[in-house]
Amino acid sequence: MKKLFALLLVFAVVGTAAGCRKAKSETDSGGDDAGQENTVQTSIKDEDYETVTIINGQVLEIGETYSFKRLWEDAEYRSAKSTVVSVDQKGTITAKEAGTTLVMAKSEKEDRTSAVVITVLPSGSSLDPKAAGPQVHQVNSAYKLQPSIPATAFQSSNDAIAVVSENGLLQFKSPGYVTVTASGSGVTEIYSFIVYDRTVEK
Repeated sequence: MKKLFALLLVFAVVGTAAGCRKAKSETDSGGDDAGQENTVQTSIKDEDYETVTIINGQVLEIGETYSFKRLWEDAEYRSAKSTVVSVDQKGTITAKEAGTTLVMAKSEKEDRTSAVVITVLPSGSSLDPKAAGPQVHQVNSAYKLQPSIPATAFQSSNDAIAVVSENGLLQFKSPGYVTVTASGSGVTEIYSFIVYDRTVEK
């Protein structure tokens, strides 16, 4: 009888531990899914655009164009900083000078506003073709790199835009385009980021 009670006790403990592991796994999985959400909200100064959903980021060279996907039939487009990029009412964006800004599409009918973040590179600069991304992040936010290699060192291409710690934690400081290199065991991975401000000018 004592042996039977002992066996039942062992099964109960194992079952409880398995349940805890399952619950933790489901919680972790939910967190990962939430982290994969690639649209974010930001508040801006213009009262006509109280909130916008950032749907994309694009890096252009001066003179290049990019088409904003037409989301709604009544969409109206506006560049937050027309000296950096212009946009026509077909959603065609033209890079004019170096800088970072939002281009917004607003639908009165849908009562929604979406935006792309555009960074225009200075003359003579170009994208790193080996870099993954770009990801879009806000000024004063942070992001932890998750390299697929055993990285032992990290380097930012521009500390004024993003600073990276020895553990791969990025702190985004100012708007712009930046790459971060993770290296270790003789191999490297390069990541690219567009950083934008939470507020934009009228």
